[in-house]
Amino acid sequence: MLLRSALMGMGAMIALATTACQAPIQQRVEVMANEPTAPEAAMRNMVDNARSRNLAIADVHFVPHTSEISGLGEVALERYAPWLETYGYTLRYETHLTDEELVVKRIAHAREYLALIGCDVDRIRITPMMSGGRMMTAVDAIRIMKSKHGAAAGG
Repeated sequence: MLLRSALMGMGAMIALATTACQAPIQQRVEVMANEPTAPEAAMRNMVDNARSRNLAIADVHFVPHTSEISGLGEVALERYAPWLETYGYTLRYETHLTDEELVVKRIAHAREYLALIGCDVDRIRITPMMSGGRMMTAVDAIRIMKSKHGAAAGG
């Protein structure tokens, strides 16, 4: 009986000691996970500068088969919000959907979300179109590539 009590007491002390030791470590890990690192901050600025050149959302920013904005979509719209609010803009929605009703609902939800986070949606146009940049045909791209790299390229 005495041995049994001693073992139970020892087990309780071990459980208490390991639980007490883990709590501060777990709290520190959670804090570290939420602290941006210097490289992360620099990369965020680089990505934001690139995004400012081409403000676009795509199907991946919505929950599949619905008009609901995904977590990734929320982050993208929140990151676009300063440019959209300051300058107004056409936000491109690049999609391969053929369901026009779903496209219209997704655009409406994107507008609602932008309004929710404080953007003046009267200055923002969301339109289904290919993401930005200057486009060229494949024939022109191949011609340019061949002129720079010789006939062996792109053939």
